[in-house]
Amino acid sequence: MTLPGLHLLDDIYTNGPGLSIFGRDVPILPTLLAIFVASRVVKLLKGIREVNGLTGFRVPFQPYAPPSAFLPSAWWNITIDHIWGWRHTGRPTIFTSNIEVAKQFLAGSGDQKASSVTLGRSFGKSEDGNRVLEKWGNNLVTAADGDVWRKHRRIVGPAFNNKLYEMVWAETLNTYRQMETIEGWEGKDAVTVPAMDNITTKLALLVISRCGFGLPFDWAAPPVAPDGKMSVQEALRVLTKSHIVALLMPDWVRYLPLPGFSKIREAFKFFSGFMESQIAERTAEVRSGSERAEERMDAFTMIVRANEQEEGKLRLNDREVIGNVFIMLFAGHETTAHALAATIALLALHQDIQNDILKQITDVVGYERDPTFDDYPNLDKVLNAFYEALRLFQYNPRYFEDPTAFKPSRWASSEPGSESRSEFSDLSAFFGFSIGPRACIGRKFATTEAVAFLTMLLRDWHVEPALRGGKNGEVETEEEWRERVMGNPDVVLTLCVKDAPMRFTRRRP
Repeated sequence: MTLPGLHLLDDIYTNGPGLSIFGRDVPILPTLLAIFVASRVVKLLKGIREVNGLTGFRVPFQPYAPPSAFLPSAWWNITIDHIWGWRHTGRPTIFTSNIEVAKQFLAGSGDQKASSVTLGRSFGKSEDGNRVLEKWGNNLVTAADGDVWRKHRRIVGPAFNNKLYEMVWAETLNTYRQMETIEGWEGKDAVTVPAMDNITTKLALLVISRCGFGLPFDWAAPPVAPDGKMSVQEALRVLTKSHIVALLMPDWVRYLPLPGFSKIREAFKFFSGFMESQIAERTAEVRSGSERAEERMDAFTMIVRANEQEEGKLRLNDREVIGNVFIMLFAGHETTAHALAATIALLALHQDIQNDILKQITDVVGYERDPTFDDYPNLDKVLNAFYEALRLFQYNPRYFEDPTAFKPSRWASSEPGSESRSEFSDLSAFFGFSIGPRACIGRKFATTEAVAFLTMLLRDWHVEPALRGGKNGEVETEEEWRERVMGNPDVVLTLCVKDAPMRFTRRRP
């Protein structure tokens, strides 16, 4: 049986319009395929010449370019496990998993006056290196090296200060209390969470919405506003949930008549207009010197305030301001949420480490009060667990003894008063927030949120895996749970554990 239209490609291949080459007609598709393959070979050879024949794996195609970046892993399309597989588009790229080499590349990144000892200036960031993240405007992450990057850094950098971190701490505690109330945890001795990532994702979204955007969202906000239109919180949720379409796909994809795309399109349009109005409102407040502008400590307002102090070419335009605020959302929301979920899952599997961290929490904070931001430096074991979870996904076996083991103690400080070894030691191989001038500017934002949430959670609740029951009444073992949940990480924008079902039992002081 022949289905209608199934022979269409065959017609094009054999009987369709042809090209005349040396007086002979040839079919179009094979000719175009041959041209494409030849262009790939030429591009590969050109790329090898551009790096002066540097030895190593030869990667003919960009690992993260569509469509291959969105295809599932297979023997012919190995994505995360083995990045030098076949790819379809992109520029010649050098990959390294060597920390020492990476430091040489990154030490001068962003600095046109980089030392000749480093390679940062020779291998500066290309203008199209992160163009996919420019959807809302050029920003600190996407800016190429040199004056453009320094302009963004000078304006965005001051927003990340202790006042912001104090706000992050307070809002994290407030969100934790809302979560307990609205999720129905209050008054219960035990609760089961089917997917821990759902909790941490919502937590991270609310914290960054309040502290990054200055938007007073809460855990129970409805998806629609009183006028029946999409709410601001729902628009943000849709955009963060659909980042593949919102960020990585061309704009026209949002207009395809596919299920869910109309909602993405609505969220994109709504939030673009909302942010433009917020820029105008906050700029007017800053220029007028109003009390409200002085009271606002969110990153958005502080970036607007710093921008108003600059003149001429040193100022960011409105689109660049929005771009910098949004990069905090997309770079900081998902990464923090996934790292928190992984930390909690790993602590559930390592009761001895969980108990050790609990002892520090009760010694520092006790049960009579909530932790404050002043407690942050003294809760280093909580921070070390967060660092260790980041290190494990994905770990580099070249570094650290026993690299597959969950050992937060490897980050223990040998210097009194230091938050962790990775905070002060240049010898540390911790790469969770990158290194050099372009290291993640939101590092302490993320660690402050993580320490505050984990401190509250672990003080109030004992954490253990929620084991799955079988058909015959059998219950999976912790080792089976570990393999099911932790043994096959997923990839969204970042590497993460899959749905981690957790059981929480209330602690009794």
